[in-house]
Amino acid sequence: MILHGVPQNMNEVNKLVADGIAGDADTVIKAGLQNWAQELLDEGTEGSYFTAKIDGTQLHITDMMGAEVATPTLGGQTYIESFKEDAAGTLLSIQNAIRALIDSHQIQL
Repeated sequence: MILHGVPQNMNEVNKLVADGIAGDADTVIKAGLQNWAQELLDEGTEGSYFTAKIDGTQLHITDMMGAEVATPTLGGQTYIESFKEDAAGTLLSIQNAIRALIDSHQIQL
């Protein structure tokens, strides 16, 4: 089931591509991962104070002024490649990285 615009596995990605929703599989995965990270940031900071953007091996998190405040990575593998191999693990890695940044006050208002 696609939650908050975030496909949970490759079957859901392939269905979205087949339905002509948002381009190719990589585009759907990237958008879904960005939506997931954004949802977590908004929830964790109780508002839309930060923006998430996936770029290859990095998740760029910027503040309202556009300054980069954090760049979690997956250790060499791109977020898209990681999702293709282990969708649930990739979503959990993003969740854990954002939670750690918030809990350690590396991302704060």
